[in-house]
Amino acid sequence: VPGPDGQGGDSIHYIPAALERPRRLDRWATAVGAIVLDIDDRDHGGRRGTLAALAQLPRPTATVITGGGVHAAFVLREAVHFPLGDEAVLATVSRSYFAAALGMQDTVAADSTAWPSHLFRCPQTFHLKDPSRPVLVEVDVDPGRFFNLSDLGDFASSVDLDRVEVAVTEFV
Repeated sequence: VPGPDGQGGDSIHYIPAALERPRRLDRWATAVGAIVLDIDDRDHGGRRGTLAALAQLPRPTATVITGGGVHAAFVLREAVHFPLGDEAVLATVSRSYFAAALGMQDTVAADSTAWPSHLFRCPQTFHLKDPSRPVLVEVDVDPGRFFNLSDLGDFASSVDLDRVEVAVTEFV
């Protein structure tokens, strides 16, 4: 792993989505391949509380230790495709995605990360929020663990439908 100097003082991030244009805007998201949650230690009384919150969900595909918390990635067996040219179908597809993502987010009191173009810290790079104390972003991966969106239906049914509709309307 190159040291933090190799990053030139910049953080390195990824998004779990494919974009139609080279700008990180939700309106250009054509597909999303994972639901990723950002669970902060400060919101759960420390790392032990964060991991206890995460235990309420299925074991994720990847658990990324970011320095200030955990990113839990639930990689989808098949990407959710967003047909940008058909608003009716886009609303239906995005409704299923947002219901699952918001329900999981609420279950663990994660940050608001349901948006397809949300940034996440790239594993095996350095978290440089405090440049004088770089933290290596570590990851534990279960490469054979995938989810269907329907596998996460219990979480989708727990979220407030009005909140899902607001997310869908903003996205569409």
